[in-house]
Amino acid sequence: MKKNRNTILILLVLSATFIVSILFFYVYKDHRDIGQEEASFTMSVNELHRQFQTNDSLANATYVDKTILVSGLVSSIDKINKAMTLNEKLFLTFNSTDGLDIQPQKLVKIKGRFVGYDDLMEELKMDQCILIK
Repeated sequence: MKKNRNTILILLVLSATFIVSILFFYVYKDHRDIGQEEASFTMSVNELHRQFQTNDSLANATYVDKTILVSGLVSSIDKINKAMTLNEKLFLTFNSTDGLDIQPQKLVKIKGRFVGYDDLMEELKMDQCILIK
């Protein structure tokens, strides 16, 4: 009887250790490297904005948390906050200031993770962006 209890106790400890290990590696997995990922979608800012105006719930389901490559005209640049706006519709945040020394009204291609659409401000948002030359 005592042998069975010890066996059960050992099995419980091993299974608990296994479950905790899986949860740990699931929660603390590596961050995505958007620069190394292949873009799921390639389009212009105006095309992306048009899709959200047509059907925002379908567009959210399609694009949110995906890596996309967009092209558009630079509206404004904020080097302090590492941010940029394209076509006055897409707000972008960068991890570094590399490439933010470009001039407004220049056509650029940028890859990043699509975060969402703010329907109140009618503004698209992306983060972890990098400038594609």
